[in-house]
Amino acid sequence: MATLDFVPPSFKNLGKRLKDLFSKKYDYKKELLLKSTARNNIEIESGAEAQDAAGYGGHLKLKHANRDYGIFEANLNTNGRTEYSVETSNLYKGLTLKLSGDEAPAGIVDLTYQQAFLAISTVLAASSKGKSVREGLVIGFDGLSVGGEVAYDISNAAVVDYNAGAEYSQPDLTLTVKTANNADIVTTSVIHDISKDLAAGGQFDYAIATGNRTFTLGGSYLVDADTIVKAKVNSKSVFSAVWEHRLRNPSLKFGLATEHNLGAASTVPTRVGLAITAGDV
Repeated sequence: MATLDFVPPSFKNLGKRLKDLFSKKYDYKKELLLKSTARNNIEIESGAEAQDAAGYGGHLKLKHANRDYGIFEANLNTNGRTEYSVETSNLYKGLTLKLSGDEAPAGIVDLTYQQAFLAISTVLAASSKGKSVREGLVIGFDGLSVGGEVAYDISNAAVVDYNAGAEYSQPDLTLTVKTANNADIVTTSVIHDISKDLAAGGQFDYAIATGNRTFTLGGSYLVDADTIVKAKVNSKSVFSAVWEHRLRNPSLKFGLATEHNLGAASTVPTRVGLAITAGDV
């Protein structure tokens, strides 16, 4: 039966489920995080991170979600970088507006409008390096979405990027074909929810100009309500794995990520990440 009110994703979100499967929690930082929530519903996150070249660094992140106005977020770093954003979906039905910037100064206006059969996105970016705009359009019906995106450098009056994509989605299966880098890289991906606890996916990347091909296969498994494991391997013999476990009392979350070169003689991981989060986890 056709879905008459199907709302397609914005162009940047075509293939997002597979991208999240292959990227989320694969974090190779070594950090300690403390999370808490103040009485006025402000979420506070402070963290310390080991940095190979600079010893240690830290950050403080504040986030406040207001039902009437939206989400306010600020991130302060010991390296002097500050980031801030405001996001709201209350201005008009189907419209999401996000304003973000930093001390560089740089600013981004991100607009997404979605309704049945249609998704339009506009990203305006301005910094000391220049100004640019990125426009995306996706139309969709009954799980099938087709669209494209163009990026234009306002400062130099030139088109700097153009791509197209298509996606077919069902509750347990998503198939995506999408280009990148001026349509030079073609990515084909599929993700399948085998069960409520197990998901698997595959991705094939083909660079037209060079002929380079990369195939990646991976998945995630929810062992129980507090434990998740993820793994992926690609045709370049790079294997990565993630283990995350949550303790209820005391409230702690442990995350371990490793990356291995299966083609190397050594079994020592090429990258290791360890994160410990305490508080509201």
